[in-house]
Amino acid sequence: MNRLLSVSLLLLFAISSCREPDSPQPASQPEPEPIVNYQSYLEPVKEAVFKERLLNFSPGFPTYWPQDRYLYTLPCFNPQDPYEIAYLRTDSEIISDCPMALFIFSFRTGEARQVSNNACYGLDWSNTGWLIYTGIDRKVWKVKADGDSLTQLAFGSGFHNDPKWSPNGKSFIYERILMTENGDLIGGITETFRPLAWINDSSILGSHGDPSKGLINYSIPSKQVESFIPNENLPGISYFRSGEMDIFVDPSLRRLTYFLRFDLQTQQIDTIRRTYTKYRYGVGDYTPQTKHAIVQLSRQDWKDSIANEIYSRSHLLMLDENGEELGIVQLPE
Repeated sequence: MNRLLSVSLLLLFAISSCREPDSPQPASQPEPEPIVNYQSYLEPVKEAVFKERLLNFSPGFPTYWPQDRYLYTLPCFNPQDPYEIAYLRTDSEIISDCPMALFIFSFRTGEARQVSNNACYGLDWSNTGWLIYTGIDRKVWKVKADGDSLTQLAFGSGFHNDPKWSPNGKSFIYERILMTENGDLIGGITETFRPLAWINDSSILGSHGDPSKGLINYSIPSKQVESFIPNENLPGISYFRSGEMDIFVDPSLRRLTYFLRFDLQTQQIDTIRRTYTKYRYGVGDYTPQTKHAIVQLSRQDWKDSIANEIYSRSHLLMLDENGEELGIVQLPE
């Protein structure tokens, strides 16, 4: 019996040793990142139709009819994700002094979500994740991108116009008042200029009240002014390409029929292309990660040139790094 058991064990060992070893399981591969591009949500501007009609403007005063319920303004990129933008949406069916809601749109998912409903103008997105704006009460507010921690930052009298974050998100400026990210006063600027954009964390691009100084670099630590382009003053800009030191300028702000680029290093002003007084760019933003810009596009389209009725429309327009139009962003309502 013992001999039989021994033989059986030897046969079992021999059979098992002849088996092929189990092949190693392949390592699990991470899910591929989805391909992201702007083009999936861009629609070409059909400019030939309405621009021709605007050039042949009929006499008399037109009746304005809003074609779209929603108007979109003041876009800015997420500094941490160039495929995400914030913007303000106006509901034309609401009669209000400032009917704005703050939204975020993702070019990754095609989804939009509302963040707050007390915004009026002056939207900006910080490197630390905070959105800042002038509220319906004309005071400065900030809120997280998920709608959390809505906070009033400034309480002084008057209008708190167009707050702008510093590049590191540790401070902001509105009018000529400097504050920390938490709303603590750093100080006021006595130099008479209009802030346009931050050049870096310690200097600001501005349009000086003295026409001879023009576009300036204001140093916060030294309080010194350096003229970039003397005798050139702008009430605002479409967007600033800080790395290249270029300002792209809405034609409604200067030289009405051209979209312009101000090269601050060479003091050169270049004409990009002709535009029209009823086809205008507004405030926008530029992202160096993908070298794209996004601006507000305001335009008027004929509904009926015989009845003299016009649609007023406001879209978000994507541009390439040279300021050429790529298309209107198709936002979900």
